[in-house]
Amino acid sequence: MALVKSTAIVLHHRDQGETSKIVTLFTQQYGKISLIAKGARVIASRYGGALEPFTHLDAVFYKKETHDLQFLSQVDIIDPFSVIRSQLGRIALASIPCEIVDRHEAVGHAAPALFTLLLETLTALNEGERGLRNVVRAFQVKFAALSGFRPQLAGCSVCNRESPPEQVVFEYETGGYRCSGCPSSSIAGFRLSGYGVEILRYFQNAPVGAAVRSRVNADLGRDLDECLMHYIGYHMENLQHLASVTYLQQLQNSIKPT
Repeated sequence: MALVKSTAIVLHHRDQGETSKIVTLFTQQYGKISLIAKGARVIASRYGGALEPFTHLDAVFYKKETHDLQFLSQVDIIDPFSVIRSQLGRIALASIPCEIVDRHEAVGHAAPALFTLLLETLTALNEGERGLRNVVRAFQVKFAALSGFRPQLAGCSVCNRESPPEQVVFEYETGGYRCSGCPSSSIAGFRLSGYGVEILRYFQNAPVGAAVRSRVNADLGRDLDECLMHYIGYHMENLQHLASVTYLQQLQNSIKPT
């Protein structure tokens, strides 16, 4: 059993017995891991609030290759992302990329590029003032690329037209779009505005934090959300129904994340 250290993000935790917790981390070096944090529920616990979701920290733990459950030794907080944790709207938004990572990643599979993307996403959600939903949408576009089904947005899949017309059909199977005037296809898809395609291109190519500058009205936002969730769910069945998305929807009538 080796004592190792890794930068990590807390995905979630649950109680274990009367005094401990099982915490799931997404680490930079070792991917997703679950650890027993002994005494974490005691009032004077040395962990304090370090094991709360979204926290960016350095974790030291005992790692044994034959065990799925490891033992946490100590943590040092790098950034608690306290602004996220202080607002329900931001919590709901930050929960979406964390749930996607948690459901997608197998235990012990290192994915440093995805770790960096998640960290950049949480940083933008913590620091941004407006356009925070666009940060989550940009995460989804970039997550698709890292997962092997990058959207093909350079031009129409039929006529190769680079500048999309007013309306297109985004095809889930190919990740490409088809101009409304091009021959129809039996491939499942979603009707999206040409401007929506331009926004997706921007999300794909710009840093995730830059997404806050995109101008997306409520109608287009709903279209992008539906399109992206269906697209990701088409390629990954375990990501079709996210509890975090349901939670965000439940907040919409009373709290509107910016």
